[in-house]
Amino acid sequence: MLKERFVSNYLVGYFDVLGQKKKLKKLDLLPSNDPKKKEKVEKYIKETVKVVNGFQEDFIKKFKGLEENRDPILKRIFPDLKIDFQRFTDGIVAYSNMRLDKHPNHFDILYRFLYAACAQILIQLYHGHPIRGGIDIGLGMNVEKSGIYGSCVVHAYELESQVAGYPRIVIGNYLIHYLNDILNKIASTDKSKSIQRWAEKCNKFIHKDKDGNYICHYLGEEFLSYFIKEDEEVSENPLINKAYKFVKNEYEKFNQKNNQKLSKRYEKLKDYFEKNI
Repeated sequence: MLKERFVSNYLVGYFDVLGQKKKLKKLDLLPSNDPKKKEKVEKYIKETVKVVNGFQEDFIKKFKGLEENRDPILKRIFPDLKIDFQRFTDGIVAYSNMRLDKHPNHFDILYRFLYAACAQILIQLYHGHPIRGGIDIGLGMNVEKSGIYGSCVVHAYELESQVAGYPRIVIGNYLIHYLNDILNKIASTDKSKSIQRWAEKCNKFIHKDKDGNYICHYLGEEFLSYFIKEDEEVSENPLINKAYKFVKNEYEKFNQKNNQKLSKRYEKLKDYFEKNI
């Protein structure tokens, strides 16, 4: 039986923690006659689960971490902004209902979602776990015990698997058009002006990449305002500095191995860092 029968607009992010699938492929059946090998396999798979769980837990933490910036009226009406997750091995789907009658100021959700996505790609690079992803809006239905279903998931998955190419989070055309439509309208009421201000803030988390695709701009001014102190240089920030070193080392490693596919991917990522720090 369906818990929610209505079809609605959903904001969806599909994220892939890169390298986990390759690690899982190394595993065969669980050995039954070799306790040491069994213990080793269990430890190995727990480590991969820890990475994916860490991503999900930190995404929620960052999503809810902007509570002090919320409009007091919205806090009273909607005390708990909801975000749900669905797991596909090393792939993670994060989603939130964007029904206007449920969340009048749904840009509060969108802003937090983009902020959390920006934070995750940077934090995971810091830990040496690059991620790739796609974020878009589309039609969907939240099916009881199954999770989100619909074109919204397809949009986000295709952005991650077919468009992103290297460790980055690509923003879909539906979301870009949605924001542009609001920004291009003439705001004549207090409500429309407020929505337009939120849309402008959300837009600051988005950057047009060299290939023409829009991506999460985690080295942009809006996001860095939460991480960088007034007297601190971007390149001197410990989180950014370590993430950049990881990217640089990965590029040099694959370049030395003559792995052109991966070296080119990390070269693009390295270029993004070097142009923004």
